[in-house]
Order: sequence, then C-alpha cells, then structure tokens
Amino acid sequence: MFAAICTNPDRICPCRLGKNPVFCPQGGNAVDAAVAVSFALGVCEPYDSGLGGGGMATYYCAETGESSFLNFRETTPAAQTSILDHNGLEDPALQIGIPGQTAGIYTLWEQYGSMPWEQLLQPAIQLARQGFQVTPNLLGAIELIYGETAGSPEHLDQMARVQMQVFTDRASYLGDTRFVSPAWQQMLDKDYASALLPKLESANTTGFVAADQSGNVIAVTQTLNGHWGSHVYVDGCGFFLNNQLNDFSRNSSSVNALEPGKIPLSSMAPTILLDEAGRPFLALSAPGGLMIWPALVQVIQNYIDYEMELEEALNAPRICARTDFFYYDANFNEALRLDLELMGYSGMSPRQSIARPVGLAWSKDGDMIGSTEQNGDIAEFNDGAALIR
Repeated sequence: MFAAICTNPDRICPCRLGKNPVFCPQGGNAVDAAVAVSFALGVCEPYDSGLGGGGMATYYCAETGESSFLNFRETTPAAQTSILDHNGLEDPALQIGIPGQTAGIYTLWEQYGSMPWEQLLQPAIQLARQGFQVTPNLLGAIELIYGETAGSPEHLDQMARVQMQVFTDRASYLGDTRFVSPAWQQMLDKDYASALLPKLESANTTGFVAADQSGNVIAVTQTLNGHWGSHVYVDGCGFFLNNQLNDFSRNSSSVNALEPGKIPLSSMAPTILLDEAGRPFLALSAPGGLMIWPALVQVIQNYIDYEMELEEALNAPRICARTDFFYYDANFNEALRLDLELMGYSGMSPRQSIARPVGLAWSKDGDMIGSTEQNGDIAEFNDGAALIR
C-alpha cells in the first residue's frame, strides 16, 4: 500500500478524492507512487512542471532508517556564461537550463523503486492519450483565495524578521556547493544566532508527498520555474522548457552568479521530519517559488509548537517577508494587518497564495492522515490523501 497526496490529486486517480481516502489495487512502494505522480503531473500541470524542468526529492528508507536527498534541478550548459543576447538583452531562450526531471525521477526509481518503469508511466500515458477533466487552474491559471484563521501580530512580526534575515543570509552565503563554500558553520552557530536575536524578536511549482505500508516516505518538489517556464515549446514532444537560469543573481560577484555547469539557488524544500526515535511524523512539500520555505516553516511551527491538527496547520494565515516586500494571505484579518503596519511594516500587499503546502502526518499510534489547503474552487480536488494499495 502506498499513499500519495499532491496539489491536485484527482488528476492522477480517475476517482474524485474529497476528504475520504480512495483505494485502488496498484501495489508498489512510496517511490513507485512518486514516479507515477511525477509524470502524471507533467501531463496535467504542463505550466508548472514536466519533462523540461527539474526538482528536488527527500527520501526516508524505513529498512535502513536513513534519509537521502536528490537535487535534479537544471544545470547551466557547459559553454554558457550569460543569459544576455548579443544586444545585451535578456533572452528567454538563454534562461533554459539542462533539464534534470527525467534523469532525477529515473534515479529515484532505479535506487528505490519496485515496480516496472513502463508500468509506472502508464497513468501519464493514459492521461495524455485519453484526456482528463480540465480544471480552472489549467484554463486560466486562476489564483485561489485562502481562508482566514487566527493569529497574532507579535508572532507574525517575529516571523517576518526571521524570514528577512534568512533571505539576507541566503543571498550572501548560499550557492552551488561545487563552486562556492557555503558558510554553514557560521549560519548554524549559536553565537551567530544570539547576535541576530535582537533583530528577530518582536510562483510556479508543484509538490507532493508519498508513503507506503513499510514506512518509506518521499517528498518531491518539481518545477519549470516561471509559469510555462521559458515559454519555449518542444515541437513534436508536447512539453515546455524551463527558465531556471533566471534564478541566478545578476551580480557577477554573487555566490549565486551564473557559471558553466552551475545550478542556481532554489527555495524548494521537500521536507520529512523525524521523531526522537528516528521515524517520520510529518512530510511536506509545496509549490510557490520564494514563498516555499517561509510557508513550510510556518506549517511546521503550527503543527509542533502550537499543536494544531495537520489541516489546521496547513490553513493557518501565513506571511512571506523580505527586505523589499511583505506578502500576506488575501483574507488576512484586517485588524492584524493594521497592527503590523503600526509595528513599522510598510508596502504590505495581499497574495491569494503564500505557497500551497501539502502534507502527510503520522500519529503516535502510526495512523496516517493527509491534507492540503482548503480554499475555494480547489477544495474538491485538493483536500485529502489518495491511499493506494
């Protein structure tokens, strides 16, 4: 048996999911589920991910108790040194990185999968050949409105300051580790954190998580980067190419500057949390570009620190704050927003989406539950786990 939950799970299973699990006789393990879901999403969400993109995956192996991470994001071509054309203008075609999607998913299957590769691709093939119900998201890339829940301005103020500092450190220290040496020790040093404490006090992607009866768990995030990537379509193949090289800094001295063979910095964060015994108790993934990790941090805090149920943790109001912007949920409590403005935050702007996290959680008894956002039009697609055995 395996369980899979993604941003739009009804597109993979012909059954309407709703809040109740749907059982289908398939077999396989968590990675087999991830392979099938990944390729099916490429068919049904061609604007978010597909063969022309890349991604990241975090995997927990129940048999060994070990966790592993795979980065299959796009890479700069070996001869490329700029995204500018001969006129000095940015060219979308020069923002295309070498896709890593198929190679990455195949590597996961090769190492951990159990079912035949050809069989796992059948759901995607069937969807491509026979079609599927087109959603409003695919028709118009409609942003959906999120529900309003409780929160405090003091908590959100602190969260905003933390996010701003992380974005600052991210821009200063992080890049492709084959080209730069990130200052991990400094960023993790408790004295460094203590020095920051006075400051802190007060897009388009898809993601899914899967688990099986043996206890294996995988979280995957995959993307074309921008909406429809580079807008460059591969004739005769049916997919769009990414614009991932757009994520490089335009500052040539930056640790995240473009270089041949280099992978740009990413905000993707497929996450699996382990308890004190080393067993998974929460698995998360999310689309949302720069808003991904701020959203996941808040979900984790809601679930652990505030002891919310998974659904509540995923639907509590969120923010994403950097030195040059402050986003908040569109249906944010107005009094809360005004309190934050009184604290000195300016330029605050509502977003209909602060990422769209999905998750699986395990109780102490080993029971598993899956949930996602509960928001308007997407609720009928986007609220439950598909349990497949």
